[in-house]
Amino acid sequence: MNQTVLLLIDLQRDFLEAQGRLPVPSADADRVIGVANRMIEHAQKAGWTMIWIKNEFLWTQLLGNFSRKFAAIRGSRGSEIDPRINCSTEFKMVVKCEADGFSNTQLDVALKGLAPQRIVVLGLMTDECVQETTKGAIDRGYRVEVVEDGVASMNDADHEKGLANIRECGATLKQSAEILREFLGEPRT
Repeated sequence: MNQTVLLLIDLQRDFLEAQGRLPVPSADADRVIGVANRMIEHAQKAGWTMIWIKNEFLWTQLLGNFSRKFAAIRGSRGSEIDPRINCSTEFKMVVKCEADGFSNTQLDVALKGLAPQRIVVLGLMTDECVQETTKGAIDRGYRVEVVEDGVASMNDADHEKGLANIRECGATLKQSAEILREFLGEPRT
């Protein structure tokens, strides 16, 4: 069994498309999409397990929905994975309605079953879901690497705050090129 899990967090239309309800800046969206596609391609070749995590908020979460501009409402077009992402058909999807992916116990169960030596994380938003899911993984004893060029937030200040918090909780930040170089030729097991 391969010992690396790639977590792909909230790569959804409402966050990546310019006309989405809560988009990151277009240049950041393009960067994250490019990095995600390279990491997905590598994960498939290297035999990494991929777990997709996405937001699906309920209509009844009125206060939160108001502050999120009603982004990623369950069943909406905006809650779909952005079509520019090369979404493999071989993956597990974990749906959440809180920042921490571990708020859905399916993530913890899946990771316990896989017993990864390393978790690689990318996605949105650096200062919210990426940060909280990374912290949740660290708190559970996992070694976590966050793909620094594969994360983004609504603005630079939030992004930098998220990166600082991710470092502080014990995760390692690495550029995608560094991760791909390190694992180039990692055998499929």
